[in-house]
Amino acid sequence: MNITFSHKIAGEPVFTGEIHGKTFRVLKVLTDIDYGWTPLNYLPGQDGGAAEEYWDDIYEYLWDNDIELLEAAE
Repeated sequence: MNITFSHKIAGEPVFTGEIHGKTFRVLKVLTDIDYGWTPLNYLPGQDGGAAEEYWDDIYEYLWDNDIELLEAAE
């Protein structure tokens, strides 16, 4: 799996990745109200696409690499 920093939305870092040949995007929510990783819709009108389909594998990778990913987003 390959995940790289893409851009920020309202100060929250967005990462683009690929798993099993499918592209996905995830957002790291950093606010006190709602903190954590969440999948972003890949296309309007879809649910999370590949990010939701493979969420357990993606989330494990994000959890294991959280600090490194956030450092890359700064």
